[in-house]
Amino acid sequence: MPRGLQFLLLLLAVPLQYLICQWTSPSTNERAELIKQISESFTIFSGSMFEWQKWPEKIVNWISSLRLLLEDDDGECPAEEVIKFQAKNGYFGMSTVPRTPRPKHIKFYVGQVIRHKLWNYRGVIIGWDETMTASEQWRQTNHQDKKHRHEMPNYAILVDARDRTGNQITYVPEENLEIITSTKIVHQILEEYFNEFDGSRYLPRPWLTKVYPHG
Repeated sequence: MPRGLQFLLLLLAVPLQYLICQWTSPSTNERAELIKQISESFTIFSGSMFEWQKWPEKIVNWISSLRLLLEDDDGECPAEEVIKFQAKNGYFGMSTVPRTPRPKHIKFYVGQVIRHKLWNYRGVIIGWDETMTASEQWRQTNHQDKKHRHEMPNYAILVDARDRTGNQITYVPEENLEIITSTKIVHQILEEYFNEFDGSRYLPRPWLTKVYPHG
């Protein structure tokens, strides 16, 4: 491979990474992985000879990775797609139907950090339902003796991995939650839902703001 072409490809890598950071807002992990994919795609030019038979596949992969990086904040989010796949019935605060207008009786907001009054674990709210939205079997198994909870707001919670292992998501009735402040949460998929922590609450990513425009 000509040295001049090698040098040109190296020069392109720097502005490409700059544009990725300026034009997109993926999480740190997403950005690193996609940059890696694009970098690996440049191997079609490396080596002592051109591997022409691999060009079509490599070019398709490169274009796919670049499209994901240049996709604006209105694009798909992995967490959103998982929700759509796993919660076709909209159970457990996971429906992607916009919650607007916001009912006045909903006490807590998406992004607020909470503590469970009974089990004492910390977490952050990623969704809510006006009333419990779950299968009848789940209702009977978990709240058979306290059916009043079926009619109150229930919240989807990313549970702090330091309090419960396994990066859990729970579904909790409003009466069992209390707000705490100045507390960050540790969870494997936290960045899929939120951009940053402002000191008191987490700020939702654009896709989540569309579902909860009023918090």
